[in-house]
Amino acid sequence: MKGVYPAAVIVTVLLVALAGFLFSGYKPFKSTSTETTTTYSMQTTTTQNVYKYVSVKPSGRLGTGRGADVVLYATGFDESGGPLVLNHPGKVATDGRRLIVSDTWNNRVLIWSEIPAKDNAPPDLVLGQQNFNTNVAKLGADGMNWPMGVATDGKKLLVADAYNDRILVWSDFPTKNGQPADLVLGAPDFDTWINYLEREKERNPETRIYWPWDVWTDGQRVAATSTVDGSVLIWSTFPTKNNQPADIVIGADNFSVRFSQPSNPLSDMDTPRSIEYDGTHFIVGDYNAYGAFVWNGFPAKSGQPADFILRVRRTEGESYSDIRATATFNGTLYASAIHQIFAWNSFPASGEQKENFRVGSLAPGLDTDSFSTIYGMATDGKRLFVADSNNNRVVIFNKLPINAEAKADVVLGQRNSTANVFVGRNSCGNPSPYSDGNRLFVSCDFDRRLHIYNRIPDENKASADVVITNWGNAGLGGVHQITSDGKKLIAANREAGRVLIWNEIPEKDNELPDVILGVSTDLEFWRSGSGKTGLDSPMGVATDGRKLFVSDTGNNRILVWNEIPAKNQTPADIVLGQPDFESKSPGTGLGNVDRPTQLSTDGKRLVIADSDNNRILVWKNIPETNGRPADFEIKITNHTAGLDWTGIPQYGRLAGTQGVFIYNSSLFVSDGGNNRVLVWSTFPDNENAEPDIVVGQKNFMDNYPSNSQDGMFLPAQVSFDGSFLWVGETKWSNRLLRYSVG
Repeated sequence: MKGVYPAAVIVTVLLVALAGFLFSGYKPFKSTSTETTTTYSMQTTTTQNVYKYVSVKPSGRLGTGRGADVVLYATGFDESGGPLVLNHPGKVATDGRRLIVSDTWNNRVLIWSEIPAKDNAPPDLVLGQQNFNTNVAKLGADGMNWPMGVATDGKKLLVADAYNDRILVWSDFPTKNGQPADLVLGAPDFDTWINYLEREKERNPETRIYWPWDVWTDGQRVAATSTVDGSVLIWSTFPTKNNQPADIVIGADNFSVRFSQPSNPLSDMDTPRSIEYDGTHFIVGDYNAYGAFVWNGFPAKSGQPADFILRVRRTEGESYSDIRATATFNGTLYASAIHQIFAWNSFPASGEQKENFRVGSLAPGLDTDSFSTIYGMATDGKRLFVADSNNNRVVIFNKLPINAEAKADVVLGQRNSTANVFVGRNSCGNPSPYSDGNRLFVSCDFDRRLHIYNRIPDENKASADVVITNWGNAGLGGVHQITSDGKKLIAANREAGRVLIWNEIPEKDNELPDVILGVSTDLEFWRSGSGKTGLDSPMGVATDGRKLFVSDTGNNRILVWNEIPAKNQTPADIVLGQPDFESKSPGTGLGNVDRPTQLSTDGKRLVIADSDNNRILVWKNIPETNGRPADFEIKITNHTAGLDWTGIPQYGRLAGTQGVFIYNSSLFVSDGGNNRVLVWSTFPDNENAEPDIVVGQKNFMDNYPSNSQDGMFLPAQVSFDGSFLWVGETKWSNRLLRYSVG
C-alpha cells in the first residue's frame, strides 16, 4: 500500500461508552510554589503556581476500563472551553455570507451565519456536538471525530470526518445545533467505523475513504481526499445515498489498482491534504509529496495525471515544502507552506514559477501578519479566511492580500499569547511523563520544553512549577522522554541530537544542564552524529540509578553507559540493535531495531518500544555486550487466532507502539494504534504471555479513538509510580492523563 501515513494509526470497532470510574479516596491539599527566576540571557520571570496536590497516595490495582481522574494540557474532560475557544482549527469554507470552521480537536464544526466583522464574534451554530461546551468524539449522524475538511455551495454542507473515515453530508444547510447529517460516504451507515488497518475486511476501492483530510463541492460534484492511500475520489453527480461509490479516482491508475503505486509520477500523490477548484484549475495540496498537483481543468477520468506539480521553497537551497491549503480568485493563487502564505498575482503556468510575495514569517508568530501552521484557507473573492491552526485561531483579511505587509483585520480565537489557553505553563505538545511518586516531570516535544511539578497534581489544568525552555538561538529543541533517579534529571533532546543531564533537579526556570551528551555541547546549535559519542534524534532515556540507557532513534540503536556520565560527550560503553558503533541500518530481528522510542529498566530487565516494528523487545537481564539480541519480542497480544500474523485481528496485535514502562513485576505498554494501554500484572516470561488489564478501552476488543474521560486518543509514552498511571497522548490530542489505582 502506498502513502501510509504513520500518525493515522486508527482501528475498526465502534465506540462503547465505558463504565464510570472509581475514585481512590485520597486527600487533596493546596500547594504554593516558590518564586522562580530564569537564567542564561532569558527574560526574568517570576511565578507563583497554586494547585491541588496529592497528600495521601492510593494503593491497589488498576482495573480494566478505568477512567482517568485528572487531565493536564486540556480544557477539561469532554469540555471544549466554550464557543470562542478554538482548538487547532483545521479548514475553513464560505459561501460569501456564512463562515464554516472545522474546530478539529474539539470534534465540532462551527458556523457563523454572517461573516464576523469583529474579533471573537461568537458562532451561531455547532455541529458534531449538542452544545458549545462539549467536545466528545463519537460516531452517529450527529457525531464527529477529528473533523477537518468543510465545504459548501451555499445550499449543502459537507464535512470530512477524518478519524471516522467518512464524509458527512447535509442535503440542506443545517439550522440547529447538533443537527444530524442526511448522508454518509465511506461507510454503509452512520454507526459503522471501518478502519483502514482492517483492509482485508472492507476494501471496496469505489467506496472506501481512508482518513479524509479535505472535501470539495460545487453542489453538483463532490471530491474528497483519501489521505492514507494517496488518492482523491470524485463523484460526478451529487451523491443521493449512503456509501455511494465514487465515479473517478485520481492518484491511482484506476479503481482496480487503487492501492498500488501509479504508473505516472504526475499521479503519484502521497498524503493529499487539500482540494480547490476555481473553474479552471483543480488543485490538490500534498503534505508528503511536497507540493500541489495541478490539473488545467476538472479531472474527467480515473488515473488522469496532473499537468504539473507546483513547488515552493521557504528559503533558497532548502528542499521543497509541503502545501497544505490553497485558495484562488480571478487567477490569483494563495498557497500555505507551514507558517507562510505564498501568493501569485496570476496563476502559475508551471511548477517552478516563483511566487510574487509572501505573507507571514518563516518562524511561527501570533501577530496579525504571522501564523503558526496554516491548514486551511478560503476566499469569497473579497476576503481571505485563514485557519491558523497551531495558534488556535481563524483570521480574516477584509481585503485580499496584495503584498507582504498585509495584516489580518479580524481574529476568531486567540489573538495573542496572553489570551491563548493552550500556551505557557498550562500547555504541552506531545507530552511525555515520568513520575517518581513525589514529583511529576513532563517533556513537551512540540513546545520544546520540560515541565516540573514539585508535587503530584490532583486537579485538571495544573500549571508546572518549573519550566525549562529554549536557550539562545537554537536552544532546547524537541524533547522526548525524560527520567530521574530521584536526584538527577535526564532528558532526550530529540531535535538537537543530544542528551541533557542535570545533577540536581532544577528549582528555577531555564536552569542549564550540567552534562551534555552528543556530538556538540554548544546550546546555540543542533547537531546529529553517530559512533560512540554522536546521537541522531534520541527519543528515549532510562536509568536504574547507575547505568544510563538511550534510544538513539535516528541511528536505529540503543546506547548504554555503565555509569551515568559526569562529563560532557562521554562515549557510550555498549551498543544494542547494531553489531558495532558505526552501523545504523534498521532491522526486524531480535538483534535489530527500527526507530526505537521509549525504553525502561528496573535494574534487572530492559524493555524497548521498537516503534516502526510495532513491537516491544525484552531482555530478561541487562545486556553487557555489544549487539546482544533481545530474549523475545511482544507483537501479538491475543493468540486466539494462532501465531500467524496475518490471521490476527487489529485488536490482537500491537500497532503504533511508542511507550513501555516497568514497575516492580508489572509491564505497561502504550498500544497507540489501538488507543489503549496494556498491562501485564506479572512480567511476561515469553512472547505468548498476554496482558490482563486494558486501560482506555472497555475490553480487549474495543479500540475506537476518543478524547472522553474513559477513552484514549493515540497514547504514546507512559509512566507508573505505584499509585498513578500517567499517559501522554501524542498529536492530535496532547492530553496528559492520570489514572489512579484503587
